[in-house]
Amino acid sequence: MAVRTYPVSSEGRSTIEDTSPYITVKQAQDILGVSKAKMSQLIRDGLLEARVSAFDKRYKMILRADVEKLAQQPRPEKSRRTD
Repeated sequence: MAVRTYPVSSEGRSTIEDTSPYITVKQAQDILGVSKAKMSQLIRDGLLEARVSAFDKRYKMILRADVEKLAQQPRPEKSRRTD
């Protein structure tokens, strides 16, 4: 079973097994390095599709390929106000 390591933050690294095509919203959040609010926005805006887990209705699952594709896209720079 291959394990890929994704950097998440200065606190450490997150390891996520590569065997499943789906990952949890929390795992996707760690891969993308975004807050819970930003993750909710990505789902709400349709950039990621979350599905209820068939095994545990408390969890939402996202296709790993969609998350990896989004992670490869360059992030837009934040516009700074110059007054």
